[in-house]
Amino acid sequence: MVKYIPLLAFIICLLSAPAFSQLSYGGVPLSRSVMTSGPLPVMQLPAIDVSQYRTEAGQTEPGTPHRYGVEVEIDLDPSEAGLWEDLPDGSRIWRLQIYSPGAISLGFRFNRFRLPPGGRLFLYNADYEQTAGAYTAKNNKDYGEFATAPFPGDRVTLEVDLQPGSGLLNLEVTSVIHAFENVLENDEYARSGWCENNVACPEGDPWANEIRAVAKLFLGPFLCSGTLINNARQDTSQYLLTAYHCVEESGSPGSFVFMFNYQASQCYSNYGPTNHTVSGSVLRASSQDIYSSPDFALLELSEPIPDSYEPYYAGWSRESTLPQQPVGIHHPDGDIKKISFDYDQATHYNYYKWNVVWDDGVTEPGSSGSALFNAGHRIVGDLSTGSSSCDNQYGPDQYGKIYRAWEYGDTPATRLRDWLDPDGTDTEILDGLDPLYDDSPLLGDLNEDEVINVQDVIIIINIILENIDPTEYQLEAGDLNADGIIDVLDIVAVVNLIMGTDLRQNSSPE
Repeated sequence: MVKYIPLLAFIICLLSAPAFSQLSYGGVPLSRSVMTSGPLPVMQLPAIDVSQYRTEAGQTEPGTPHRYGVEVEIDLDPSEAGLWEDLPDGSRIWRLQIYSPGAISLGFRFNRFRLPPGGRLFLYNADYEQTAGAYTAKNNKDYGEFATAPFPGDRVTLEVDLQPGSGLLNLEVTSVIHAFENVLENDEYARSGWCENNVACPEGDPWANEIRAVAKLFLGPFLCSGTLINNARQDTSQYLLTAYHCVEESGSPGSFVFMFNYQASQCYSNYGPTNHTVSGSVLRASSQDIYSSPDFALLELSEPIPDSYEPYYAGWSRESTLPQQPVGIHHPDGDIKKISFDYDQATHYNYYKWNVVWDDGVTEPGSSGSALFNAGHRIVGDLSTGSSSCDNQYGPDQYGKIYRAWEYGDTPATRLRDWLDPDGTDTEILDGLDPLYDDSPLLGDLNEDEVINVQDVIIIINIILENIDPTEYQLEAGDLNADGIIDVLDIVAVVNLIMGTDLRQNSSPE
């Protein structure tokens, strides 16, 4: 049984990647290598008094989105603003600097995003010290929208370069997210409450798979939490469960940004990588209500989640029984990933929601939409409302019930059933899916000790002599030449492996 992406390589990737990166395709801005004229035009946005927004953010109740910024509407079309330059080889380059005084970071939402083949979009700051991109035609969506993850600083240059003879460019930036909080890295101290538990602490170890399913959601100027969820086909459809109230006032899901693996690598660390993001989603189903409904939203992510993110699709249960020893995994206040425990059971809050009182850890603004897991590690709800905090440890939280969301409403747009069980199998309990886990046997390892040696040869000999009745695993692991039988040729193949001959039969995919 082999992991396709070695954990050590994954950790190195997290530590070495730029903190502001998202799904993009590399390269450097063309303006770094060609002579361009100036001066570079600047679009200065109106000054923003963020004190009111900071106050509102500090007064937000648990079970609500966390505001980290202000959305500033603009109307930016490269055909009408910025500097276009024609280069000697026939390529073209467009640039414009956006300046929003006092911003800690800037994010951009595109109402129109259509790059032609060979076209590239970059973001960078002064002297190209930090760069994001290239975004290319691979980032185009059928619905035409796009958004960038927050980019550090209050001055960001947008640059597009087009190859000779490339097709038409169709871009329109409709808003800029002016961040008044640092959502790219934590300060010396965590943003969330003192009583929260890092998922990297020992108590999080049994939940390692489910932790990989949880994402931090950038919904315009708001933050929520969400969880990748499996479906009965187990086909890695990129469904993510969150709360409807997170989606309701956050603009189009086509410009949402999803950040995975924002978590500490050590128990007492406050830092986590922010380079694992994808952009865009489609709202597949929702309750379209907060209080008199399960308050759920099912999104389907538009960009493919790279294998390097190690995604996991959490299982679910639509049973109506009270969830035992429920667990919540979430991003409180947009902080690194945390985990909370109730050592008893959830209770009924009302027809649509569970009630949970935490014994260890709590939820906070930004935890909204996060999944509630039962003792079987299956999703049974999503965070809707609540009153818990580190100063109110036993304040109850309410989670929309999966089993009510399953049949909620009369159409596929208002219920989970059509998406999580599209073939109508009537599945009630579904385990999680790890798409990167190969459970096929290690060829030659008949005793399952993960070492190929003379003990495995002895087992093969005994199978051939019919001295033992082989298990299904041994039949697969012992048939090294895949001819359907175990014989002396397989003994020769195992001996070659032991002697170091590289038959490539035990190599996992890169």
